[in-house]
Amino acid sequence: MDTIDKVQLETVGIFTKDINKAKNIFEQIYNTHAIYTRYYKITEYEIICVLTNGIRYKWIDPCLNSRGCRVQKAYIDDTISIDVLNEIIYPMCHTKDIYIIDFDTFDFKVI
Repeated sequence: MDTIDKVQLETVGIFTKDINKAKNIFEQIYNTHAIYTRYYKITEYEIICVLTNGIRYKWIDPCLNSRGCRVQKAYIDDTISIDVLNEIIYPMCHTKDIYIIDFDTFDFKVI
């Protein structure tokens, strides 16, 4: 059994419709935590980075198909509309750790 099964995973959702922004963010996460990275995957439809401490970063394209995902922390692109926030993203969040971020400058605010 892999040790990742024994660690309680905390899912951090990276919400953006732009896959290039998501790839840049995950490159920064990977470069910052490279020695602690257990699993790193980039495909056309999925980007995931799992660290040894149990934190799982996951890119989530905010659409109706992604509503089943649950996250403990959310970083949301500031270009996401209020309707998408209310109807799709907020129901996915099981936390008060929600941040709206300009992914180009990495300026963010807690909401």
